[in-house]
Amino acid sequence: MERDGRLLRLVLKGNTMEILRLAVEDGFYPSQIASKLEVSKSSVVKKLNELEKHGIINSRFSTRRGSVVKRFQLVVEEFTLRVDLRNGKVRLEERRIKTGPTERIKELL
Repeated sequence: MERDGRLLRLVLKGNTMEILRLAVEDGFYPSQIASKLEVSKSSVVKKLNELEKHGIINSRFSTRRGSVVKRFQLVVEEFTLRVDLRNGKVRLEERRIKTGPTERIKELL
């Protein structure tokens, strides 16, 4: 439950939803998102690392313009956080991506 509560706070905090909207593309680099949002790359990397800890995205290292960089990709097609106000519990339900992001993700975010 605590993990799910932390994810809820993360999703609602700052520009996390904007980052997720941009992440719908099949693989992305933090510098691309930072540029589109006009924020620092380090702030984007921090959010992406937190989302990775929660299993929403994953990362791998790749070569880009002769440098080794971390590339991120969504692994969850859809997730729902259910909040039980009576008991103060938060529950995460997710649907994993099978073949890649779909148009439906764009509609949900």
